[in-house]
Amino acid sequence: SQTGQYLGVAPNATVLSVKISDDGGVAQESDMLRGLQWVYDNRATYNIKVVNISSAVGTAESYKTSPIDAAVEQLWLNGITVVVASGNTGNAPDAVSYAPANDPFVITVGCVDDNLTATSYTDDSLCTFSSRGITQDGYAKPEVVAPGRHIVSSLSSPSSILAQELPDHVSSDGLHIRLSGTSMAAPVVAGAVALLLERVPSLTPNVIKGLLQSTSRNYPGQADSAGEIDAFSAVTNAATGISPTANAGLVPTAGINTATNTVGWSSYYWDSYYWDSYYWDSYYWDKSSYD
Repeated sequence: SQTGQYLGVAPNATVLSVKISDDGGVAQESDMLRGLQWVYDNRATYNIKVVNISSAVGTAESYKTSPIDAAVEQLWLNGITVVVASGNTGNAPDAVSYAPANDPFVITVGCVDDNLTATSYTDDSLCTFSSRGITQDGYAKPEVVAPGRHIVSSLSSPSSILAQELPDHVSSDGLHIRLSGTSMAAPVVAGAVALLLERVPSLTPNVIKGLLQSTSRNYPGQADSAGEIDAFSAVTNAATGISPTANAGLVPTAGINTATNTVGWSSYYWDSYYWDSYYWDSYYWDKSSYD
């Protein structure tokens, strides 16, 4: 919070916003690719170590053929931890089949309701809309969950579409808005990643993912392996040298070049099929996921 009224998860972190959509929240996959390319190209200039993506493409496909998944893997393999919202389609059969949440080389985040008791896990519950399940490639998603109900966030402008559609969710100073969804839970985890890197800057994305998973807590009614993050325990373990590693033995998609420090896109990905035909699913901007 610029005014100091609200304290973020990682208050010492520097936040960069990369705009990929128009003012209505609509973008093409090519816009997302350009945004991820910008992050990659400027990673050293701005010391970018973690990226939050609270968006998804509108067409399900394997992470092995998705250009978006190839792009986030390129970031991951170059030391940038990628945190992604799982989506807001509940337990639908294809709920976790959309890039980039379906990629094993990201931390996919689901949503829990903490019932406005931030210091207790005992009354937390999974948000009914939180996407969960098995991807088309056989990976359980999400890997972790975090509070995502009634989350206060910065507002780009008092005249933004969100502010106009949800005026009762805007703070009195006109600079903040209260929303719900996995798109709000993912930044909580991104903040936890920033805390880990603040304590141990040398941590790799795979170790960070392993730390968050291994220190996560069970919550009431939990039905899968995605526990609720415990940032304090994760940072404590990192500081004492405990470093579990995620993604052991996994091979990145063939769409990137792991032998160089440049983005090695296969020309297959730049077909107009990806550039022109598919837009962000408007569901993620729908008021049904807001409180």
